[in-house]
Amino acid sequence: MASHPSRGGPPGRHNPLVSQWAELLSALDEGSPSISTSADQMAEDLPGDLVEPVNAELRQRGCSYQVTRPGRPGHDGSSKRRREERGRARPSGRDAA
Repeated sequence: MASHPSRGGPPGRHNPLVSQWAELLSALDEGSPSISTSADQMAEDLPGDLVEPVNAELRQRGCSYQVTRPGRPGHDGSSKRRREERGRARPSGRDAA
């Protein structure tokens, strides 16, 4: 199976996207008073096919944080809750009228 070009090539090779996600999640896990987003909230946007490689990179960096949710295949943007936080949720049901 061919890999997605933005994901840095076939599995087993150095993947800059995996490194970037691991660096971001590691920093969020450490926390800062000026950052209001948690590692768990940011991990909601992690493409499903990157969950395992990112977790491996986090372990290699000595970070105890691990993405625990089952990842979504591909990257479809944000979760419903995140869209609502950003004010971009589409109305559904009775609210749609």
